[in-house]
Amino acid sequence: MVMTNRSTVRVLTRRVIITLIYLVVTSVNADEKIQSQVKGSNTHNHNAIDRVWGMPSDSKAHLMSAPETKSLEEVIDLIKAVESAYPDDDWKVTAARLRKTHYNSKLWDLLLIGSIDIEPASVDKGVSPSVISILKKGNIVFKDPHGNAIDVTHVWALINALSYPSIDTGIDDLSGISVADSISWVGDIGSVLSEYGLKTRPHFDSLQQYFHGYSSGSDLYGDVDGYGVFHQSIDGGMSLSQRVEFYYQGNFKNRFDYYEKATDIKFEESKNEYTVSNLSVENVIEPHVKKFAYFWTLHLCRANELECVLDDVEKKFYTTKDIDTVISLYSQWMTTQLTDASRY
Repeated sequence: MVMTNRSTVRVLTRRVIITLIYLVVTSVNADEKIQSQVKGSNTHNHNAIDRVWGMPSDSKAHLMSAPETKSLEEVIDLIKAVESAYPDDDWKVTAARLRKTHYNSKLWDLLLIGSIDIEPASVDKGVSPSVISILKKGNIVFKDPHGNAIDVTHVWALINALSYPSIDTGIDDLSGISVADSISWVGDIGSVLSEYGLKTRPHFDSLQQYFHGYSSGSDLYGDVDGYGVFHQSIDGGMSLSQRVEFYYQGNFKNRFDYYEKATDIKFEESKNEYTVSNLSVENVIEPHVKKFAYFWTLHLCRANELECVLDDVEKKFYTTKDIDTVISLYSQWMTTQLTDASRY
């Protein structure tokens, strides 16, 4: 009886928290909708999505959809430009500052409240206008030594989440998803279901198109490498630019080892092919993706849309088959990348 009562209290507590989060995210949506009307833009237009699971950004990064392609050397120089302007920052503060220059909204502050007092990079502090413009306007993509496209904005966003886990434990206890996972691989995959269910992109004809549009290889590689850059064994006194440079000089070859340890997603070898284990799909990926899709669907719904009833979100907007399809597409991507990586 005691266990039953505790279970009931836990469920009720979760429902209260979910309702509160719903009120917060719909309030954020309403504020951003008003701002977009004032600016004459639509924050949920395809060109208004800057991908770390499509979160609208106050930094105007969301107004550009095309990624800014750079070389690794150019990416290092961008980081160094911010480090030079803020010589007292350690590497974790630099990552947070870069993230806030690119992704910066009320919902980001809600999730990453531990770094809420860190200001975005500023011209007033000595960062050149050209650097600020690059950091703000579009996702920044470069290729690693093996030719894989990496979205570095995902890398520093994830480092920010891993560095300041102030409310991480509370969120993990309530939802079963850490903030770091939520803003990286879980968010990228889970948001596909929400966007597809709400048909936010009429020019996308299938769930597969939504997946490739919202979980591109550069996004997913950015998620993987965010864990790698953060967890690599390295001199503790190194700056962020040094850590990123050191990682892509060789440590990136161990990226999936870092990823496996950080996310509890386990890989296995079968018939000369590396795949995600079935247990990881059942116990980690599927439940995490389902939970995130639920929350992200609430976020995308407007406050005045009564169709977004809490208990009916999953039934109304996407099916179990849709969930299976998205997870299968992610697993296929992982299999391809793992198998390719094993050849080096």
